[in-house]
Amino acid sequence: MGDFLIGKNWMYHLINEFNLINDTWEVFIDKVAYNRGKDIFEISTYVDSVNCGYELLDDTNQYDVIIHFCIVPYIQYFAGEIVYYNNIEFGKYILRLMDFGFENYCMGFCRNPKFYSTIRKLMEKFPERKYHNLCDLFGNLGIQDEYSFSLSIEKDENEYLSSLGLLNNSFITINTGLNRDYNAVSSTRAWSIANWDRLAQLLKAKRSDIQIVQVGEKMQDDCVIKADINLNGKTSIDEARILMKKALIHVDYDGGLVHVRHILNGGPSVILFGPTNVFRHSYKENIGIRTSDCPEDCEWLTDKWLFECPKGYDKAICMESINPEYVCERIIDILDNIN
Repeated sequence: MGDFLIGKNWMYHLINEFNLINDTWEVFIDKVAYNRGKDIFEISTYVDSVNCGYELLDDTNQYDVIIHFCIVPYIQYFAGEIVYYNNIEFGKYILRLMDFGFENYCMGFCRNPKFYSTIRKLMEKFPERKYHNLCDLFGNLGIQDEYSFSLSIEKDENEYLSSLGLLNNSFITINTGLNRDYNAVSSTRAWSIANWDRLAQLLKAKRSDIQIVQVGEKMQDDCVIKADINLNGKTSIDEARILMKKALIHVDYDGGLVHVRHILNGGPSVILFGPTNVFRHSYKENIGIRTSDCPEDCEWLTDKWLFECPKGYDKAICMESINPEYVCERIIDILDNIN
């Protein structure tokens, strides 16, 4: 979800920068991720259609430009003369992307070691960039922390919160689920269910007046923690957005719900960082937690960094060393400031 939101933000900036609002924009989403991505793109002022699968792009004659986007843009096809005739500045931008030198760029969604190498090189080249604006390779689109679009909520917010008993109660959301594409047991970004459960118990012991709500993807049958309300794998996209908007604090990995909450101006999130970089994945309102047991991040170093620790440890000590008691203390500090 996070990558889709970043891609849509880049597209909006691109369209506004080069006055492309009257052009036809068709979005094609990988079959595996289509159901998650279509909701983000189909409610849009600029997008004319949202389609499932890349195989529909085989016939390039009907398009003037085909841009593949996965964290950064890559030009798959460019009808130069036509684009230059209609919009010379946009044509120049496309040529800059083509000449940029994406060495060994791969078309896969983060599944190929050559793609990993490309992203790592870009991060080294632009150390001042965040993950969500790395796509603004030349800095001419002006992409910062704020997004150029809003997220709609169709469901009645008060009615949904009332159905959960949360309408007049303060609550904290805890996301225990990672991206569905990855196994929570083997992921280097995973915090154990025992740790999440311990955190929920500590929070309830210190602040019994605040409800604890478990959210996110249901990765395993035994992933339920001692929360007041368990919504693990039970929310629609609309419902998840309501919870992100209304929670006092959201606790998570650096994943899609954090981006959603930021766009909705939902308030602070407490983020547990392991192999990923705190600066690159941060927003100003969030608190990043990372220990010094393994001082350097290692995202994108190898093609298996999400499953196997690049440093050679059996378990990723960057996540293993995060203490539930310390996380609880940080959350209580934020609650005290809110109060």
